[in-house]
Amino acid sequence: MRARCFNRVSLVSDRKQIRQDAKLKEISKEFDLTSKLPPFHHITLGYFFKKTPESTKKLITSLVDELVATQFPVGKNELILDEPELNHFLDMTAYYPWDGKHYPFD
Repeated sequence: MRARCFNRVSLVSDRKQIRQDAKLKEISKEFDLTSKLPPFHHITLGYFFKKTPESTKKLITSLVDELVATQFPVGKNELILDEPELNHFLDMTAYYPWDGKHYPFD
C-alpha cells in the first residue's frame, strides 16, 4: 500500500493484495461490470481544492507512506475494512445503501 498524490491524496494497493477481491469480483459480475473492475484499489484520504506545488505533493506522499509504514507491522501491510457494500452518493458527503436495481437519483 502506497500513498499517491494527484488531485487527491490516496492510499493505493494492487487489487491482488486485497483479501476481499473475490467479493469485489462477485459484485462486479452480478452487475455485469467485470470489464470495469480496475487492477488496483484506492482509498481517498482527501482532495486538493487549489493548485498544489509538486514539492508539497511529494512531501505529503512521503509523510503518508511513513505513517503507513509505522502503523503496520513488517509483513502485515494491510488495512482491514468491513465487507464492501453497494452504495450511491449525491455529493460525496454521504453514502446511501443501494440495491443496484432501482434508480436512486429521482
